[in-house]
Amino acid sequence: MEGINTTYHGNGKVKSQFIIHNGKTHGLYREYNNKGDLISETNYKDGELCGKKYRFGHNGKITYEANFVKNKIDGLETKKIGDLVYITNYKMGEKHGIYKLYIGKILVQEIEYKNDRIHGDFKKWNCKGEMTHWLKYIDGEIKQDCSLKSKL
Repeated sequence: MEGINTTYHGNGKVKSQFIIHNGKTHGLYREYNNKGDLISETNYKDGELCGKKYRFGHNGKITYEANFVKNKIDGLETKKIGDLVYITNYKMGEKHGIYKLYIGKILVQEIEYKNDRIHGDFKKWNCKGEMTHWLKYIDGEIKQDCSLKSKL
């Protein structure tokens, strides 16, 4: 239905709020859990994801953030799951640039991507910050193992 739309959970709490314009979702789309807490905000333009998308945890903090252009992730995507933080760069829906994985504030993995394939360095560290793996990729294939070998 054209205009502002609201859906409801079985308990009567708002489930979602969004706008339909010319038959397409347009503007801010909000979703709520059955307690009424905001769990996501997504921007649409003429029925396509366009702009920021956020997901929120039970404490109201952002657990997911990404930018979209014409339904494709474009730019930085950040996911937080407990102590894990994933940061990925995208270019029109494909991984392109640096991907990083943190446990707390400790970087444990870093991977370079180009056109959705590993291209460049693939590095891993343990929780003490010591590098455990270092591989070089070209177009998705391992070309060199630069890992530090332990001395016997």
